[in-house]
Amino acid sequence: MLLAYASSSNPFTGFFGLVFIAVFVVAVIFFFRGPAKAADNYVNALAVQFQNPADSALFRNIYRTKQPKNVVVAWILTVFLSPTISYIYQGKWGLAVIAFLTLQGLFIWWLVSMFTMPMEVMNSNKKLADEAFNQVMISRPGTVAQ
Repeated sequence: MLLAYASSSNPFTGFFGLVFIAVFVVAVIFFFRGPAKAADNYVNALAVQFQNPADSALFRNIYRTKQPKNVVVAWILTVFLSPTISYIYQGKWGLAVIAFLTLQGLFIWWLVSMFTMPMEVMNSNKKLADEAFNQVMISRPGTVAQ
């Protein structure tokens, strides 16, 4: 399959086409490390608030079980497939149905989502972190440093 791709008449084929695709993927990953790192920093800031390291570990475990989403994966799904698929990946079924029924607002959603998807995923992951923090606080009151 790779040889068939390299032998086509498309200008982005062959060795330079593969290099272009590889550079594009690396650029996307580095560009969206900011929102991903911000969500990780938020989780770390919440974990530091616990007095007991066991409570901090419990918080991190609860957060991981809530399956936070990857910013890069959501953005790639948005760009190459559609915002509908990205909303399904994030578990936002209501938005996915509305986007599908309106054809992504005649593709306006697609353009807007290309730029807003990283922040949407980051905010969604922060919400999951807050839920995990509240679960630990309810199960073990008085565990946060004053």
